[in-house]
Amino acid sequence: MSLIYRQRYQYLLALLTMVVASVLDIVGTPVIVRYMIDHVLGDAAPVGPAWFVTWWRRLAESYAPSVILGLAAALILAVSLARGVLDYLAGRCTAFASELSAQRLRDRLYDHLQRLPVGYFARAETGDLVQRCTSDIDTVRLFVGGQIVELVRIALYSSIVVPLLFWMDWRMGIASTALLPVLAGVSLYFFYSIRQSFKVMDEAEGALTATIQENITGIRVVRAFARQDHERAKLAERNAAFREGERRLFVLFARFWSLTDLLIFTQLGVALFYGARLAMLGPDQGGISVGQLWQYWLYIGMVAWPMRQLGRILGEFGKATVASKRINEVLSESMESNPAAMPAGVPERLDGDLVFEGVSVAYDDAEPVLRDISFTARRGQTVALLGPSGSGKSTLMSLLLRFVEPSEGRILFGGHDIATLPRGFVRSHISSVLQEPFLYSRSVRENLLLAERSAGEEQMAHAMETAAIHSSVLDFEKGYDTLVGERGITLSGGQRQRLAIARALLRDAPILLLDDALSAVDTRTERRILEGLRRRHRDQITLLVAHRLTTVMQADQILVLESGGIRQRGTHAELVAQPGPYQRLWAIQSGADGEEDHHG
Repeated sequence: MSLIYRQRYQYLLALLTMVVASVLDIVGTPVIVRYMIDHVLGDAAPVGPAWFVTWWRRLAESYAPSVILGLAAALILAVSLARGVLDYLAGRCTAFASELSAQRLRDRLYDHLQRLPVGYFARAETGDLVQRCTSDIDTVRLFVGGQIVELVRIALYSSIVVPLLFWMDWRMGIASTALLPVLAGVSLYFFYSIRQSFKVMDEAEGALTATIQENITGIRVVRAFARQDHERAKLAERNAAFREGERRLFVLFARFWSLTDLLIFTQLGVALFYGARLAMLGPDQGGISVGQLWQYWLYIGMVAWPMRQLGRILGEFGKATVASKRINEVLSESMESNPAAMPAGVPERLDGDLVFEGVSVAYDDAEPVLRDISFTARRGQTVALLGPSGSGKSTLMSLLLRFVEPSEGRILFGGHDIATLPRGFVRSHISSVLQEPFLYSRSVRENLLLAERSAGEEQMAHAMETAAIHSSVLDFEKGYDTLVGERGITLSGGQRQRLAIARALLRDAPILLLDDALSAVDTRTERRILEGLRRRHRDQITLLVAHRLTTVMQADQILVLESGGIRQRGTHAELVAQPGPYQRLWAIQSGADGEEDHHG
């Protein structure tokens, strides 16, 4: 209803034009046809107010019947044209209102998705979310744009024509409306039936979309493992479920249309048969005139056929309620929390040390992912995080970006607890390269400028030089204007990582996060990048996650994580001299490197 309320003036204008069009329809053609049959072709005396009877007699005396019939035809044409114009205005108003409502709903839903916690997307299917943002919104739009108009039209005709039928002749009123309650009951039953069927079909379509999206995204993996047959079988299963849902929906529609057609034609037959008997009696013997019979016949059509559409409208309403529920499921998800206002005393740009004080992270009642993490990263320092998979390195990075919140402890930057600051403000102080760098299907230049829209050519070139990719990009046919494809598919893994590093460097934030950002880079290029990072930012805090010790050995502080806690800490020289995981890993990796050098 909020969608309709925000466009209430357009809908009110559409309602007004529809009321005028309906009145013209009711008092226009049926009344004119009746008078032509009874009082021009027939010899019945005119009835109505005295002024009308006087006017009619003067008209009959002044013009021949053929002229009066011609005037009546012209009047019917004029009424039809006026009604057509009014219907067009009503349709235009509702179409404009519904399109604007759908646009606002789509913007609202998309904006809400941007503010949801990262954890929500870990459990939601991308294809299903796309379905809710497109098909479901379109289903709502179609209902508020077309079916509401028809629903109001049915209400107008029913509230005016049905009483008019009984007022003209109660016997014909009963004969003309006897089956309409049955028709309304069938429509309501159809509404409840189609709602559940559409829910099943809509969810099946969402699963189908998700499967297609997942397959296209991972097409290289599918090809590499020769899983085409498996993927085809999986899609065929989803496709069959969607087809079965549609089939059931079409069966319901077919049953409804056939049953309502039977009811309507039966109703028309009863009214015509009984009306014909009354017309044979004539007005003098308690019957009706032939003109009145035609008037009844036209009025019955105005009620019966729109009533037939009631089932379809209720069906569309059922589909719209299912789609609205799916949209509201997303909108009801809690957004990332933010303080109501910036705390007092916080500068526009934070600077200083980064401090973790007894930070722990646990999800629900599960074992903590991080336990009592405490360390300080001072301005200009590089802190390296080392440990096996699942030890909590990426979770620690997510804490800084406020993708997750600590269960215990706090994180301070420049003396301010980041939990008390707006998330966007905190993230504006961080440049990050995550484990799986994401590149948009745009040019190299556009991907770089996502970090800093105002960056110039010299700044971009400097960042690309530091990331050791500038010369590679210049070798591309279109240089910085080369399209990188969806998710950077046209680049190698190392090129994607280096372009993501350059994008992060372009932002020039006080904190740089590199989450295993050099894993796809060879050791020679890695040394160039690390040396460039050391020269570039003397005051920047760098947090570096890596598995190769050559990546972390130059760090000011190395934290060795194990089972969510800090097992060791110190510099490379200190940790190599201490018995523990780092010493063992150094012995393994330095031995492997020496063997490779020997064979080389």
